[in-house]
Amino acid sequence: RTDADRTGRGDRDDAMTLVLNNLLHGLLSLSGLGGESMIRDLGWKFMEAGRRIERGIHVGVLVGSALGTERSAPVESLVAESVLSASESIITSRRRYRSLAFASATVELLFDDRTNPRSLRYQIDRLADLVAPLESPVGSMSPAERLLDELTELLEETDLANLAATDELGHRRELERFVNAVRADLSAISETIAAESFIRPRSQHSMLGTIEQVRPLDRSGPAT
Repeated sequence: RTDADRTGRGDRDDAMTLVLNNLLHGLLSLSGLGGESMIRDLGWKFMEAGRRIERGIHVGVLVGSALGTERSAPVESLVAESVLSASESIITSRRRYRSLAFASATVELLFDDRTNPRSLRYQIDRLADLVAPLESPVGSMSPAERLLDELTELLEETDLANLAATDELGHRRELERFVNAVRADLSAISETIAAESFIRPRSQHSMLGTIEQVRPLDRSGPAT
């Protein structure tokens, strides 16, 4: 490539970096406003519940996609570290395990660690605090709460060590099944909350027609 080509590509990369940085700053500012300045009313609860559902789906899909197939040890460690970095958990992993990242530890940290704000367990715990005040009357359990209980039971009954196990072809089938079940349950919770809590407006019909549909006024006066 010529120097002009490299310079042009460098300019485009710099422009894209600037755009992404501005986007990141805007998202961080919005997150800060929601976390520190927004009144904890019903609107905040809906927003927070949505964030927990999206984060739970994201961490499940990320781990399932990246670690669904076993690789050679160096590559596996690099992929696991990338997953932990994307989940802002790499420092915790290094401090806790004091070794190279590996699949079983990554699964444990991102799925079942109650102290990790990026873990699936943490999202479920926060959802449990948020869902009940949204829709259910006192003394009864809403459909969303029942779905959340089923998801909690799934996580508690799942052997996390088995999720990191591979079959004869190197695939982690149990991890794939677990992630698909979590994604389906969280999506169902989201849809149930929307159905139970939001009234969708009916389609509106215009009272006016087109010019051709408006009949001209009869100016002939009353018949004699």
